[in-house]
Amino acid sequence: MMKKSVLAALLLTAVTAVCLADDRPIEAGMLPEAARTFIAAHFKGQEVAFAKRESEGYIHVEYDVFLTDGTKIVFGKEGEWKEIKNRTGSLPEPVIPKPISDYVKEHHPEARITGLERKRTGYEVKLSIHLEITFDRDFLVIEYDD
Repeated sequence: MMKKSVLAALLLTAVTAVCLADDRPIEAGMLPEAARTFIAAHFKGQEVAFAKRESEGYIHVEYDVFLTDGTKIVFGKEGEWKEIKNRTGSLPEPVIPKPISDYVKEHHPEARITGLERKRTGYEVKLSIHLEITFDRDFLVIEYDD
């Protein structure tokens, strides 16, 4: 009997999680204020081509934003950027932390920064020369990947 109760509780939890998942297109004006401000400040002349709100339950919410120049930005629930990518161009200088920008200019002057992901442990940087560099929170290089 206990196995059936546990199984029923697990099934109910799984069904609830699936039902609460919500991925839907949204208008640019529905983005959090911080996200709209970030786009306006760092991507002048670009418009939001498509935006999507992704959620899993009430806690995990992200916004995927695609700009007209091909840039993709992932924002967290409050509008803080989590990831920025532009495979055809480079990222605007002001969005790249200065220690990362300086490191790339010194060690890979031929490369453009095409992706930047902010993680709890630091940053992951993608370069146009097919290299990825991982920095810790103190901007020390901890890994290279090709």
